Amino acid sequence: MNHDVKVRPCRCRGRVLFAWACLLTVLCCASNAVANWPPLELVVARARSRALIAVDARGALRSAQAAAVGARVSRLQNPYFEIFGDRGAYTHDVQLQSNLWLPIEVGTQRPARIDEANALVDWRGRSLVDAEARAVGEAVYSYGAVLVASARLSEAERGEDEANVEARYVSGRLDAGDATLFDQGLAEAEVGRWSQLRAEAGLELVQARARLEVLVGLPQMDRPPEAPCSAPTLRQPGDAVRSPEIVSQSPLVRLLAAEAVYWEANRKRTVAEAYAPLNFVLSLNRGDYGETRAGGAVAWTFPITRRNQGEAARAEAEHTRVTDLEGALRATITVRLRAAYETLAGARTAIEHVDSTTLPAAQRVVLAATEGRKAGKVDPVRVVIARRDLAVARSRRLDLVLIAWRAYGEIAALRGQLP
Repeated sequence: MNHDVKVRPCRCRGRVLFAWACLLTVLCCASNAVANWPPLELVVARARSRALIAVDARGALRSAQAAAVGARVSRLQNPYFEIFGDRGAYTHDVQLQSNLWLPIEVGTQRPARIDEANALVDWRGRSLVDAEARAVGEAVYSYGAVLVASARLSEAERGEDEANVEARYVSGRLDAGDATLFDQGLAEAEVGRWSQLRAEAGLELVQARARLEVLVGLPQMDRPPEAPCSAPTLRQPGDAVRSPEIVSQSPLVRLLAAEAVYWEANRKRTVAEAYAPLNFVLSLNRGDYGETRAGGAVAWTFPITRRNQGEAARAEAEHTRVTDLEGALRATITVRLRAAYETLAGARTAIEHVDSTTLPAAQRVVLAATEGRKAGKVDPVRVVIARRDLAVARSRRLDLVLIAWRAYGEIAALRGQLP
């Protein structure tokens, strides 16, 4: 009995260790899968945090928050102390006079500075949101570009394999005296053509993947898995773009609105600081007979010739510029959103037509031409033409998919989220 009691804990510990090992293995595999080819949601999340424009905007926001610390300092400015000493012809001792100046802001300078600092922080915060939105839009398009480039490479590899098979078939027929040198040259030229297309598709994939890796900070992304390349799907109905709230909530529009508020606050602060702080003066000195003398004074600068006119005029001009730009931008964003939604819908419709009609018809032509060539009823050139037409149709379909991803990224950039 004692022996059983000692053994069972060992077995339990072994099972626990085995379970932990399995869990760590699964997590490592999942981590590698994410690092190799991540889903779109992870790409969007990493673009928000890792894209260069987002990192720069986040640093600008921290700088604005740091600058707001100085805007909240006390109304009492730094006091300064001065002392004078002189000696005349009829006095034997040195005459001393000391003054202590205490500048105090008695107007609206401090509240105006705080309002300007808060407006600057809000502006930089909106700039961060807009930068993240632009990063998301670029990442979405780059994600689709990698998918399309990978699909093009797969098509080129398949075409090259089929061309090699055809070249070997023609070579065998030539040895049997059932083909001509022209047939062999045509087959070899087709192999060379597909080899060139494969190389070009490989370079396109390298470039597209590099752009995506820079945006999301994943330098070890592999080629996407083999899957049908399709257009993105909207998560919300496309007619939502007609709502005015969609344009008003655009990060770019809200950015300009925040900038307009900042320039108005900047103008008010500039006008408030035209009035210098009030100086309270405490004086302590010694008279001609060595007696102690004390007094006080008040000093104030009259804003007559210098009232920050240039700074206030510039702030007002910037406010007018941003306000006018915001009004024009609303109409521009409305047009861009409508065009992007229509482009995405049109591309998806065209892709569905290609998948249901164009590609099946082209495939049937290739099959009929191949069978007719084997029966000696179709010229080999027609087989090549049929296969090229099918390859062109597939390439055009990928062009439509890329257009759809570009429109999808445009919508994401304008709305700041996946549509």
